[in-house]
Amino acid sequence: MTRHWWAPAAIVLVGLAAGALSAGRIASPLIGFLIFSLSGAVGLVFGAGMAAIGVMRFVRGRDGGGRIFATAAIPLVAGLMVLASFLSTPSATYNDVTTDLADPPVFLAGPAAGISYPDSFRAWHRETYPYLASARLSIPAEAAFTQAKALVETNGWAIKAEDRTQGLIHAVARTAVFRFEDDVAIRVRANGVGSVVDLRSRSRIGRGDRGVNARRIRDYLLALTTP
Repeated sequence: MTRHWWAPAAIVLVGLAAGALSAGRIASPLIGFLIFSLSGAVGLVFGAGMAAIGVMRFVRGRDGGGRIFATAAIPLVAGLMVLASFLSTPSATYNDVTTDLADPPVFLAGPAAGISYPDSFRAWHRETYPYLASARLSIPAEAAFTQAKALVETNGWAIKAEDRTQGLIHAVARTAVFRFEDDVAIRVRANGVGSVVDLRSRSRIGRGDRGVNARRIRDYLLALTTP
């Protein structure tokens, strides 16, 4: 094994690359994610096991410990990086985020159409994302709707439906790496001489979103309100 120390490293790295690059392209996002996660797990287990063997050889005064550590290094580091990426973001089993819990925007199309906001999410949402709030613009609702739609197109989200009379836009956004599809509802309402914009973002797959929906809303509103 130590003679071909690069082989396990190559297998793990190829698996990670294959999972990330194939997701949403030649394989479904879920399959790509599973390949990536499994490759990271293999690297972590293999690397940790080989590192433990290397330590034991050093302790017992046997040769070959350094070669064994070389075999373990890359798979172990790759596995730890994958693990760190999962631990660095919220992992709660909630996948629906909005700027208006009292009256969340509605989805117009797709599997999320007509789905009301889950009451069981509300306490978690208030505690986890207290900073998410409606955006208030000084321009009239019609102009704000046009601006909101233009930003959707700039972001590369696919518009699936819109209703100018209700001020609603329904779009589908894809996550950056694994290209999971998420539904996004944008609502523009008149607010005196200005307007107020609310968003709702919901994952189609998975019970938890690892903070993706909240970041999407935050980034969108920041771009919308930045002069």
